[in-house]
Amino acid sequence: MENESANHTYLGRSGLYSLSFQVKKSARIILKMIDSLDIIYGYDIPQLVIVLSRFKISGHLNIISDRKNIYGISFTQGEIYKIDYDDPSTFIGQICVQEGYLKSEEVEFYLNQTEFRFGEKLLNDKKLTVEQLSQVLSQQSILRLTKLINKEPIKVNFSASEFQISDTTISYNQILELSVDWVFTCFSDSWLQMHYMDLKHTEFQFKKEFLVIHNISIYLRMIEFVGFDFISQFEANNTIQKIQKSMDIKIVLRIVHQLILMDAIVFLEAATERIFEADVHSFSSAFLKANAQEKLYLLTAFTRESEEDTQRIFETFSKKMVNLKIDQNLKINLLKAVDKFIHNSKLIDQTQFNQPKNNVEVQNILISARNLIGQRLFYKASLELKKIDLQSAQNTKKDLYVLWCIVGYALDAGTELDDSETKNRIKKLKPDIKLDAEYFFVLGLYSFYKKEFKLSDEYFQKSYLLDPQLVILKPNNESMLSQLKSLLKLKKNNIN
Repeated sequence: MENESANHTYLGRSGLYSLSFQVKKSARIILKMIDSLDIIYGYDIPQLVIVLSRFKISGHLNIISDRKNIYGISFTQGEIYKIDYDDPSTFIGQICVQEGYLKSEEVEFYLNQTEFRFGEKLLNDKKLTVEQLSQVLSQQSILRLTKLINKEPIKVNFSASEFQISDTTISYNQILELSVDWVFTCFSDSWLQMHYMDLKHTEFQFKKEFLVIHNISIYLRMIEFVGFDFISQFEANNTIQKIQKSMDIKIVLRIVHQLILMDAIVFLEAATERIFEADVHSFSSAFLKANAQEKLYLLTAFTRESEEDTQRIFETFSKKMVNLKIDQNLKINLLKAVDKFIHNSKLIDQTQFNQPKNNVEVQNILISARNLIGQRLFYKASLELKKIDLQSAQNTKKDLYVLWCIVGYALDAGTELDDSETKNRIKKLKPDIKLDAEYFFVLGLYSFYKKEFKLSDEYFQKSYLLDPQLVILKPNNESMLSQLKSLLKLKKNNIN
């Protein structure tokens, strides 16, 4: 029996990438990989659906959206027979109206009758033939499947089940046909660029026969989208980087992704830390223009880490940057931009945890976070604070401690704060907290960060009157000249 796990690491998105490499795969490996994935995206669904269909697996692919909506795709021996997606535009009645089979008032009439299912009523009243109903159901499945393919973060797992008999299914070949429309019309350029960033310089094997013999109709449709025959470029070149010298990278990546879905391309070796300066420029340009959610999306694709583990994202990103031989200013500026985003955004508030069950648990978390803050372990403290939902825990200091973590980290790491965001956090603090010693201390830290030293001293003195222990946490107010003199004196003593 083959070793199914020795050469695979299922962390973050890495399991998905393993599908693109020349490695042995089995139904067991596929299901293990799916259940081990963290955050992925709607754009990843075609690859999962196609590989489940290719291996003729029966069961249910459960999909949980970032908004906690639950969807599902059901398979019977690799064919899709049901898609759970509660969108009114995909209801049978709506499709019948669009196709001209029914009027809106007729749909309302049949919906109010409860003795038969909607489709059965239409057949009984000869509003639809069996063939027409089958076409409507097929169209419903295709529409629902297409709507699931987007940039939204999702979690997935798979529940195996027995073979199901169904009159209407989407076969493996039909899914491949549909994938051409998805790849060339639904997918975003930024997602494709991030998805393949680490693989641009990795050699691949192009299996021409999979395209021109087994999938000739798909091949012709790809040519329609691209506008020219691309076969010769893929026969003459064996990396994305080489092909993009003669073709638009946006077109190259769509062709590559489609060929991977069809198993017509497989990468021959894993590319680790093989990112070049042009790739970093591409990432930097997209990152600096993106909004907060898009920044997180780009970082998770770039690092292949889970969206929920921002600490690992930053560690992985930093490691990639440090090891790259690129322009030093680009490296420093990009690291600062990512660092600022990770530690100064609202990620602390967005992350979902199991909420504490009572006030005792809340207080224990606050005490733990406060101890970490006292040790200047601001990021670890913020991870503790993520566990608290203020809606279920009134009069806590969670918001104050979050602000303390953000300002404290900025002072320690020398990163920039978003001034408007910080002021907004201060403004939203609860009135009863504004009489607290720690409140005045945090205001002192913020004023100190802004180099308003007179004002910061006033806040610090107020905090010391209420809690003398806070004096040990005061940041160093030594002037630059004093620091220079101390440094020179230290060097002189070392020389002597």
